[in-house]
Amino acid sequence: MADLRDQARAAYERGRLRAALPSGAIVLTLAVIAVVLGETPMLESGIGLTAAALAVWMGWRGENPGKGVLPGIVAGAIGFTVPLLSRAAGLVSLGCGGTAACIASTAAGGLVAGVLLARLTRADALPTLIWGLGLASVIAAQTCVGLGFAGLIAMVGAAALTAPVLRLAFAR
Repeated sequence: MADLRDQARAAYERGRLRAALPSGAIVLTLAVIAVVLGETPMLESGIGLTAAALAVWMGWRGENPGKGVLPGIVAGAIGFTVPLLSRAAGLVSLGCGGTAACIASTAAGGLVAGVLLARLTRADALPTLIWGLGLASVIAAQTCVGLGFAGLIAMVGAAALTAPVLRLAFAR
């Protein structure tokens, strides 16, 4: 009887892992883009692999972490894209560090990401919001780090401050 239960449990866990793999593939695709467009491929690939592993683990784990995967990927994609667009528009350059343009562009991306996180999570699900913010931060770090850690701090800080406040506002 215990053997049958163990087999059923193993099949259940394999199914959960299979269901979580597409999220990891999406995040891995972003990692490839970050490596191709970035200047520090080892750093971007390390962060990208970490983000993909985190997305898969969160999806496999389920509950609040699992519910945070989709909001985290969507918000993270915004945070990921803003530095690339800012560079393409000539507003910032790699390694711009703490310049006003760098901090402003990444903070704006963080604000948009925070709004999306707030809209995509339920009002009573603060843990889901936190898990989503964590995943979004790691995804966004792939392109923010090339601009300097001040940009990364501005993006994560803006999202972290915006999302919970708006989550409460949207709940009313």
